[in-house]
Amino acid sequence: AHIDYNYSPPGVGDGVRLRMAAERFDLDDHPFVGRSWKNVGLWQHELNKARYSDSLGPAPVDDSLAMVALGRIYTEVISSVRYVAVSIGLSGWQPEDPAVVASKRYGDCKGMSGLLVSRLRAAGIRANPCLVLTSDDGAVDSSFVAFDFNHVIAMAVIGRDTIWMDPTCDDCPAGDLPERDEHNTLLVVTDTGGVLVTTPSSHPDDNLFVEVCDAVIDDSGHITLATKASVTGNSAQHLRRTLNHAQAEDTKRWVGDWFIGNNKKYSTTRVATANLGNLARPVELEASFASVGLMDRIQKTGYFVPFLLTSRSYIDDAKLKERKTAVNFGSAWKIVDSVYLHGALLAVCDSVRVPESADLSFGPLHLAARFTKDSTGVRACLTQSLDGGEVPVEKFDSLAQFLTFRKQLLDKPIKFYLKAK
Repeated sequence: AHIDYNYSPPGVGDGVRLRMAAERFDLDDHPFVGRSWKNVGLWQHELNKARYSDSLGPAPVDDSLAMVALGRIYTEVISSVRYVAVSIGLSGWQPEDPAVVASKRYGDCKGMSGLLVSRLRAAGIRANPCLVLTSDDGAVDSSFVAFDFNHVIAMAVIGRDTIWMDPTCDDCPAGDLPERDEHNTLLVVTDTGGVLVTTPSSHPDDNLFVEVCDAVIDDSGHITLATKASVTGNSAQHLRRTLNHAQAEDTKRWVGDWFIGNNKKYSTTRVATANLGNLARPVELEASFASVGLMDRIQKTGYFVPFLLTSRSYIDDAKLKERKTAVNFGSAWKIVDSVYLHGALLAVCDSVRVPESADLSFGPLHLAARFTKDSTGVRACLTQSLDGGEVPVEKFDSLAQFLTFRKQLLDKPIKFYLKAK
């Protein structure tokens, strides 16, 4: 029986597939002959050029002005045209005229990418549409020429730079692809034929979380938390999709859960968001929390686990003990989680003990924890990063060991030794 595992590589775990492709066909008087990626691109180019031109307008004076023009055009397209998918017969491959898409203010991926490419070319910027099989639907087999594509995006060339754009993602800045389009082999459609190219992978700093928590503990052990987060990349896209049109109560509940999960020891008192509509800036979240009870305590020792913003359940649903396929981590990311702990409690303590700093690594996963203290308080900083990539089955034992050590480190408390009264 087929078992559907989370974190499977694209196209893996789908069972046996029989793939077929025609050497020649005719779709509404548009013949295709000769299976090659070049010919697939030529066939698609013939469909496209009936809708928009290959010619370029006057080029911008320099690359910096070209980038400004690209950003302006991209923003105009994604803000003025809604994505609506319609694919029947030839219209499943041939885009609508860009002028029609602009006037209707909606279009499918072919129409929106065609509008974007045509406007970039008119501005003197080299641009091409690209045929994509999104990673959530599988992966292109470069050795088997076929028309297994389900999406169209755009690529522009400025100087020696390539800028990838998916205009159906209205939460993506120019040059920032959705995760399903990243590290994906696709077909760039040119006037000389199709060219297989792999889109870039994210760097950890492209998908960056910076979380800061100011924790105040009073002399009775009551805790208040003031948290802030700045988020870029794929997670910023997700936050915008989730929060842009959410009601106030839903936003409060969702942001609170985003920071501390289902931690029942705290109640959410306030949340705020910023830059949800500004694609040029990181998404910013703020939340305040108050402890429901007092700090954990055994006799004269109080305990506070500093990394309460960090999930303990990373890939717990990967089923490592039973799975037979590699774990695919997806896009790279980096999380910096800083906590400053202070307050009146320190005045009633004889001493404070912090955990030892530690570094852990396994394959693409890296973790560093640092702890410092002085007369004013305690600082803890956790940096985690993922380089992307996959872990094969034969390394699952080492991965499980890393995850166990990670949980143990995250759960180590700061200890407060209280003065005798």
